[in-house]
Amino acid sequence: MADFLSSLQKSSLTQRFQSGVSWSFSGKIISAAAALATNALLARLLSPEEMGTYFLAFSLVAVLAISGQWGMNRGLVKLIASELANGHSALARNGIIASFIVVASISLFIVLFLISPAGGWALTAISGSNLLVSISLFMGLWLLIKAMQGLVSESFRGFHDIRLATLFGGLMTAVLSMLFFLTFWLFYGHATLEQVVTLAVLAAGISLLTGLVFVFRKLQTLDRGGNIAISRILRFGFPLFLTSITLFGVKEFHIWVLAMFQPESEVALYGSAVRLVILLEMPLIIVNSVIPPIIAELYSQGKYQQVQRVLQKTATLVSIPAFFVFCLILLFGGEVLGVTYGASYKEAYIPFVILAVGQFVNVLTGSPGILLTMSGHEGVVMKSALGSGIIGVASSFILVPEFGAIGAAVGYSVGVMLVNVTMWTYSHRRLAIFTHGSPMVIKEILLNR
Repeated sequence: MADFLSSLQKSSLTQRFQSGVSWSFSGKIISAAAALATNALLARLLSPEEMGTYFLAFSLVAVLAISGQWGMNRGLVKLIASELANGHSALARNGIIASFIVVASISLFIVLFLISPAGGWALTAISGSNLLVSISLFMGLWLLIKAMQGLVSESFRGFHDIRLATLFGGLMTAVLSMLFFLTFWLFYGHATLEQVVTLAVLAAGISLLTGLVFVFRKLQTLDRGGNIAISRILRFGFPLFLTSITLFGVKEFHIWVLAMFQPESEVALYGSAVRLVILLEMPLIIVNSVIPPIIAELYSQGKYQQVQRVLQKTATLVSIPAFFVFCLILLFGGEVLGVTYGASYKEAYIPFVILAVGQFVNVLTGSPGILLTMSGHEGVVMKSALGSGIIGVASSFILVPEFGAIGAAVGYSVGVMLVNVTMWTYSHRRLAIFTHGSPMVIKEILLNR
């Protein structure tokens, strides 16, 4: 580990990485625990049918929020970090303001569509019932808040402030949601779908308003001058928007397909497994929340060997805990589901294992998407995600009518594995950089302790 940190170029990068990992690790662990507790509470507050509708609503809101962000959830880090590195703090300030204007405008347009008759028809077509239509206004507020939250978090990440990026990137929302649901369960014992979504929106809204205060304070420290170029953000964000929506679609569209062909109770089984399998990917998520500005900086300086060392060693380190979680799912997945959600959710064991296979391959390939995005190859990420997503969703369409949640899990895993293997292959062949973990890296780390 000491050798790994020394490869990050002197004390500044080392300190940034150590601090970032510390905050991100703590935040993600707390967020994961809060999310796990939240899902367990929801399983007790809602019926399986309502739980399935909640998971579907959550997925729709997440995808629509990504659409509203216009790719700036990925691009803002690069924009801020590069402008500040070149001493252009005024351009960084203007880029942040322009990003918020663009995202707020696009998100509001999506909200108006969602609550319109056309949006109601679309929600009914996806879910096969009017439950989503009855909460469409709350879903609109939710997606608007989530879209803005993404910009708040990534603004701080661009400033290398992983502490605030972690706090406003989901930690505060997760903890508040858990506390709200716990209080409601203790006092009432059950809830309606509308009440649950209202509490979720309230938690996210409090986090967003608090985060905006800190962003405003940060902006006051930057130079002023120049124009707030909305057109620049629209051009810069478009390819990143396509990349984000296709990457997200690789994982989320399958629950929509499932909802089209199967009852809400089947959606609940699949949704419970999807929300729980994220524990396997958690170490990689933590690393990916820290390394983007580091990779961007090293790559822009032409230090490609150091880029590979960072990527391979982080991939190796995250693969170790992922392996043990994968084994736990294989051996005791049914019991884990039962304890978390209730005995009836043990039926999600097979989808749970299939999803775990896809995520484990994802962890083993490391962070090729981060490398390609931070090195100016966003188009490759987009094309990889689009092609893999189409194959994965097509698999779900074929398998879901007959196999239900199992078919959706297969489609999900096919898409996830294809996109990551494709990006890993391109990173090696075109950039001559490996991103996967390796047993040799473990040996090197042990020898240099």
